[in-house]
This record gives sequence, structure tokens and C-alpha cells, in this order.
Amino acid sequence: MGALNFLGDRSSSGGMVGALIRLILRFFQFVLAITVAGLYGVDLHRANQAGAYNDGKWVYAEVVAGLSAVTVLIYGIPFFKSYWAFAWDWILW
Repeated sequence: MGALNFLGDRSSSGGMVGALIRLILRFFQFVLAITVAGLYGVDLHRANQAGAYNDGKWVYAEVVAGLSAVTVLIYGIPFFKSYWAFAWDWILW
């Protein structure tokens, strides 16, 4: 259980349980970001190919999905404490 001990030791709060909860939530955040990027990306690409209007809400959703996926990857750095960028999570939300 070396990996779990590593997570618990490097956790900002909550110990092992808190680290596992954050890991699961970040995983779901990444999955949803990639899903949104894929779904809206296909529609934006089709609209662009057809020369149709690109809805600003869809472009905004693509940008937020991309930023969210990058955020999860940055938070995946073992020594990066997620509370250091807590405000960034609120901005994305």
C-alpha cells in the first residue's frame, strides 16, 4: 500500500480518506471535462465546416473544459497542494 501511504502523507488535510476522496473527485472532474470537450468539440467542428455561427456558450464550455482538464493534471503533481489554488477551482466553477 505504498501508493496509498504516499497519498496520505502528501495530503493537505483529511489524511488517507481525504486524499482518496480528492483523488476520486478529480478523476470524475477529468472524465467530465474530456466528455464535454469531445461532445461540444464535435458540434463546433461541424458548425465550422458548414460555415454556420459558432455559439459563444459552446466556445466558453470548450475553454472551461480544457482549463479544467489541465487543472486536474497540475493537481496530479504529487507535491502540489490543491488548497494553494483553491480560488482557481472557484473561478472554473
